[in-house]
Amino acid sequence: MITKQAYPDGIDCTWLGVDRLGAIAAFVTSGDGEIPTALLMQANVDLRDIETLLMDLPVTGDVNLRVSVARPDDFLDMACRGLYVYDWKGSRYALVAEPEIAIQFPDLDTKLKAVAKYAVFDLIEFSKLETISVGSIMEAEQPGM
Repeated sequence: MITKQAYPDGIDCTWLGVDRLGAIAAFVTSGDGEIPTALLMQANVDLRDIETLLMDLPVTGDVNLRVSVARPDDFLDMACRGLYVYDWKGSRYALVAEPEIAIQFPDLDTKLKAVAKYAVFDLIEFSKLETISVGSIMEAEQPGM
């Protein structure tokens, strides 16, 4: 029997997605953003560890900060490792930072690949989208659902 993890309500955590070209994005939930149901169905995935695992990736280059945020450090730290970084903004994720040099799915280590493979966006490219409504693309969970 497959047991779904409880949504990490109120915990600011990060999950990964892969676009149609293989680019990687980090989605920061701000404690109540959409998380793909397929990811929550994985007992071996701890959403609280993903951001720490991302910091083990090598720096790939500079970053373009797309919006002004009070504390951009975490967003910049992820983006300089080749990730598009989206933050939850109430009804959708908004692109906060983008890498000059994006990494691809094969560039991830085994643990990160095991997370990213559950959120594949077959029809979109992160480099072309300022906002993403995950729930309109795939089954997703939020607090209270």
